[in-house]
Amino acid sequence: GNSCGGNTFGNYFRWNSFGNYFQYNTFGNDCYYNTFGNDCYNNTFGNDCYYNTFGNSCGGNTFGNYFQYNTFGNSCGGNTFGNDCYNNTFGNDCYNNTFGNYFRWNSFGNNIRYLTVHSNVMYCNVQGSSGSSYVQNAQILNGTQGTSSSSKLSIQFAANANYTQFAGLNSSNVLKIWTPADAA
Repeated sequence: GNSCGGNTFGNYFRWNSFGNYFQYNTFGNDCYYNTFGNDCYNNTFGNDCYYNTFGNSCGGNTFGNYFQYNTFGNSCGGNTFGNDCYNNTFGNDCYNNTFGNYFRWNSFGNNIRYLTVHSNVMYCNVQGSSGSSYVQNAQILNGTQGTSSSSKLSIQFAANANYTQFAGLNSSNVLKIWTPADAA
């Protein structure tokens, strides 16, 4: 694309596709077959990051090692990912979220921000929001998992909440969504 500058590439960086204004990105080793839309900038990738697809205006993200087969909509920025994150899908306007290690086979809707997803979260479908409302200030706890990619846990947090919401499996392996301050 046009205006692609200020990027740093590790070894074995190949077969990637870039839109316009692809600038100031840093890649580790073995990053290949990634596709980027326009205005993707200031992203940092660890090693072994491949087969990812990014929409337009995806900037300021940090990705750990082994970040593979993930798909992002438009305007997904300021997110941080741990290691071994793959086969996840994100809608539009997902930003300022934090994801732990071993984060796999999850789906996220549109308009999700300030979400913390702890490690070992798999096979979850997090419902987003529409219009000008956001799913925000929520956490998904360690080990929250569905049984397979065809049987994902459906997590629906309240939109526009100014309080913290949690989702996790209880001791009977049943999904619960709650607000800790309500129990006080």
